[in-house]
Amino acid sequence: MQRIATIAVLFALAACRAPRAVVDETATAAATVEQRTEVRLLWEREVSRTLEEPLPNHLRVQPVADLNRDGARDLLVTVEWVFESARVLALSGADGSTLWQFECPQHRDSGDACWLGHDACALNDIDGDGVVDFALADPGPHYLDGWSPPTSIHVISGANGTVLARTVAGGRSSDQHCRFGLSLANVDDVDGDGLADIASFGTSGGRDEPFIELLAAADCARVWRAPACFDGWSVELFAVADCDGDGLRDIAEVRSVGAGSDTRRAVCAHSSRDGALLNRTNKDTSAVLARLLAELDVRDAQRALEPSIEEFVALDTAMRASHASPFKPKPREASIESAGFVGDLDGDGSVEFWIRWSRSNALHLGSVRRPERLPTR
Repeated sequence: MQRIATIAVLFALAACRAPRAVVDETATAAATVEQRTEVRLLWEREVSRTLEEPLPNHLRVQPVADLNRDGARDLLVTVEWVFESARVLALSGADGSTLWQFECPQHRDSGDACWLGHDACALNDIDGDGVVDFALADPGPHYLDGWSPPTSIHVISGANGTVLARTVAGGRSSDQHCRFGLSLANVDDVDGDGLADIASFGTSGGRDEPFIELLAAADCARVWRAPACFDGWSVELFAVADCDGDGLRDIAEVRSVGAGSDTRRAVCAHSSRDGALLNRTNKDTSAVLARLLAELDVRDAQRALEPSIEEFVALDTAMRASHASPFKPKPREASIESAGFVGDLDGDGSVEFWIRWSRSNALHLGSVRRPERLPTR
């Protein structure tokens, strides 16, 4: 029923500003539902630098803290071209203007492929300017001949995108086949420098042996490296409560298989002090990991209530039919390729969402103000 209600809310958006007669069944149904929902286009932003640049294969959008101190949270956008390059943009949540952008140094300097921004995590203020900073991972593609380009983790200033620290391995370096940053997590200060450190999941060696390592955020120096429990691109790291009683949050390693209600997870815990496996060494560990799995289940349930791409397509179709769409007309063959919610960025009670159409390099940010009463059928 929650899913049906969510879809009904989306169809309600179609009728919010319809000035003409409804011309199809979808819009007719929308016109009979609550009229208080408002949909607005806040801004549109081209994510490619030039018209000659190919269209990106993939966009990832995540809300972050207020980087430019204008009172609205901002967006971290990863723009990917498969097996080529990637760039990370910090965009103003208020107007879509570029606060800064960062491109893969190795692609720029040597042409090596790059998957910059495959994962990113917010850190505390590393450089003392009062703005949160970020760790960006580039695990790099893996070619059939076994050779991989250099992989890296960069610590980036949240204020201006400059590099504060980085570590590089693999490619032509001595640490062949090492892949950094398949997943990142921000953990407590372990090395005593007053700054939170970075946990990274990766693989190393010809057999892709998985490992977790702790890096100092100040200079990306390795604090420790320890064997991981699992392998694969579906592994995620999380900072969890203190499992071993040393006063530091510890690290959970989670491998997920499936999606939605069919998701199955395996989990183990590592000490953030030295990477030691904790699953069978402390009675409190099971309770901590059980709480983490419960939190992940809640996250999955929340995501399940968010509209799918197909539902965004239905929304856009209905709004065009009723001539109420705030978005610019797109070619008939264009379709919504990706979309998602980013929460209330400006604190006005509405919910912001982003849309990217196929055959387009533009990112659109829209705003939905939900009705006070959900429609029923």
